[in-house]
Amino acid sequence: MVNVLEVVTGLFIFGVVLTPIVLSAIIIFKMPTQKREPRVSPEHIKALEQNDNLIVEDINAALTEIVTRLEAIEERLNREDQTVKGFAKKGKQQLND
Repeated sequence: MVNVLEVVTGLFIFGVVLTPIVLSAIIIFKMPTQKREPRVSPEHIKALEQNDNLIVEDINAALTEIVTRLEAIEERLNREDQTVKGFAKKGKQQLND
C-alpha cells in the first residue's frame, strides 16, 4: 500500500519539475517571430516632417499672438495707472444732484 505522504511528495516534485517546462514552452511560442521588419518609406517620413513643421509654425504664431495681446493689456494697465481720474466733465445729470 502506498503511503499518502509519498503520493503528495511525488506530485509536488512532479509539479516543480513540470511547471518551468510548461511556462518556458508558452513563452517560446508566444514570442514574436522576426520575419518582417516594419519599414517606413522616405515619403512617409517627409510627410511627417512637414506635419511637424506645420504644427511648430502654428504654435509659434499662436504664441506670438498671445504675447502681442499680453503686451497690449500691459500697456493699457500702465496707461490707466498714469492717468488721473476725477477731473472728467460732469454731465447735466450730475450737476443737478
